[in-house]
Amino acid sequence: MYKAGEQSTRVGAAWFMNPAIFGAIVGLTDSNGNPLVVQSAQETPRPLLLGRPVHLTNVLDVTGTTGGQGQFGSIFFGDPQTLIFGIAAALRMGVSEHAQWATDQLDFKITQRVGFTVATPGAWTEGINYQIIGGV
Repeated sequence: MYKAGEQSTRVGAAWFMNPAIFGAIVGLTDSNGNPLVVQSAQETPRPLLLGRPVHLTNVLDVTGTTGGQGQFGSIFFGDPQTLIFGIAAALRMGVSEHAQWATDQLDFKITQRVGFTVATPGAWTEGINYQIIGGV
């Protein structure tokens, strides 16, 4: 959380991780016995880790291996407003009347590729090789 150094890198910043990694963090406490994760529907719509929002996504994989050990993943910390999204390929639409021929139905397929980049890479940090204890 403080690896990037400058306070501006923490303004609006949040944690991003796989739900399996978060599940391993939920019960952890600091040296005073205080929980690292606060979850209260009255206080916030999402959990807080060290006072910052947590965003859970299965897109961040935890199937990596290190040293023959499995189930490792990364935790990212940064301000999502520093991400730039763009369209990588135009929207395409296709129609098939053959797939549902027997029922007089049509199948539609719509695809679009998007991409993103980080405007200020130094404002993001990645913790790598966090192990899931007890499996996913």
